[in-house]
Amino acid sequence: MSSLRQWIPKLLVESFFIVFSILLAFALNGWWGARQRQALADRALTDFVQEIRQNRENLQEVIPYHIDLRKKFSDIVNAGTVRTFADLDQLNGFQGFRPAFLTTTAWETAIATGALTELKYDDVAALSELYTMQERFVEISMPNFMLGSGSFSDANINSTMLTAMLYLGDVTAGEDRLTKIYDRVLQQLGASEQ
Repeated sequence: MSSLRQWIPKLLVESFFIVFSILLAFALNGWWGARQRQALADRALTDFVQEIRQNRENLQEVIPYHIDLRKKFSDIVNAGTVRTFADLDQLNGFQGFRPAFLTTTAWETAIATGALTELKYDDVAALSELYTMQERFVEISMPNFMLGSGSFSDANINSTMLTAMLYLGDVTAGEDRLTKIYDRVLQQLGASEQ
């Protein structure tokens, strides 16, 4: 019986250290997991800021061209001097409609890696709005009106010109809206343009 009394304290001490070791391992594992999730969130935010800035820059490069092109289309439609597609030579500097090249890589990567679950709700909501609006803008900025049958026939030149003018009006308005959303989201993410 006396040996049992000596053995119980030793058993309790060893049990305590085993339980302590297991709890410490769980705590370290939790700390390491939280650290990895924070690193993923930080990387996602860095990628978002970089992509938004690049998309904003790509948009800013085409805005002056679209504004100028819209004015030129408006001027020649109002003047009534275009009767054939050959008459479009009046559009000095015409290089097509040139929609902006905008990417969604950061958004798609954040979804695929689960990084969005590690970000603040308000930031995810703002980013979701931005990428939804950007996707919508990309859709409207494609000059699909030029794909219709007869678009390039001289008989349809007036309707094609009016459609191009309306298209450019939608595109320039969309570019302005998207630029404002880019600026707002960059500011919210703490990375506003200097």
